[in-house]
Amino acid sequence: MMKNIYGINEQGKLIDIKDVIKKSSEKYFCINCSENLVPKKGEKKAHHFSHKNETDCNFETYLHALSKKMFFDKYNECLQLKKPFFLKYPTKRMCISCRDINIECELKPELNLYDLTKRFDIISIEKYDENFIPDIKLASSKFGDVIFIEFAVTHRSELNKLKSGVRIMEFDINSESDLNFLLQEEIQFDQTNADFHNFIFQNKEDNYVQKSDCNKLFQIFSIYKDGEALIRKLKMSEIALEMENENSIVHEVDIIKTLSLTDSYIKLIKKYSRKGTNIRNCHACINSQKNLRYNQIFPFYCNKLDKEISNTNDGTKCIEFSKTLHM
Repeated sequence: MMKNIYGINEQGKLIDIKDVIKKSSEKYFCINCSENLVPKKGEKKAHHFSHKNETDCNFETYLHALSKKMFFDKYNECLQLKKPFFLKYPTKRMCISCRDINIECELKPELNLYDLTKRFDIISIEKYDENFIPDIKLASSKFGDVIFIEFAVTHRSELNKLKSGVRIMEFDINSESDLNFLLQEEIQFDQTNADFHNFIFQNKEDNYVQKSDCNKLFQIFSIYKDGEALIRKLKMSEIALEMENENSIVHEVDIIKTLSLTDSYIKLIKKYSRKGTNIRNCHACINSQKNLRYNQIFPFYCNKLDKEISNTNDGTKCIEFSKTLHM
């Protein structure tokens, strides 16, 4: 036996069982099959409506009908009373204070509220729109654009509808509680039971954080006039000072990635060595190899000098340094 939380009264208004007064003479009907409902508000079982007589009404079709009516009634009420019905969505924010050195940072998204009723002032249920019949259609009388609202109870929207380019909000509905968001007159872009198709939100770019105030660490690779190469993690204010160093000839700044600094260091040394940059580092020397007895103190071995190397920048002072031709 179905146990519905919602029914409709004689005026066609959607009624929650919690709002029904005990022993009221008002009649209630099923939103799906239109049969009489009996409110059950006992002391032991959860309050609900049940069908007065046996019926072939099923819960899935009831949920689908309930979803459409609840959305329609709530949105239409907002239109009539000039109340907002919000879509809360995130805006991606990019800090471009360091764009001059090819660095852009993605910040925490900004949450925005958009009142759908300001643009979409027409609502209809299962009204044909070109090749499709959406559960709910929101339309703009001024601009002509539409949004489809779909409720996935037993199946999701067809692929050709999703690929049509029409903006679609699709909600997974498994119980009446999945519709509680409508009571708040707000749809959230990140709510767990919602999918949004063909929506495009503009990103925001600005100098949100000045270089001098940024506490984020960045990776900076520097090559100096004597051929020394260093890679470090520095704040942007420290990087600005480093880039003014008259002894350095190359700077490459990047956002720190999962790649270790050591791996990044070796890749960058090889990159600039291939370019012909004056870089005298053991990673770029034909005589060096990885120390087979590797430890943290002596990671490299020099075949020419027959000794272990603790600092690969020793190549700046090494008379045997010879840049490898193949890296």
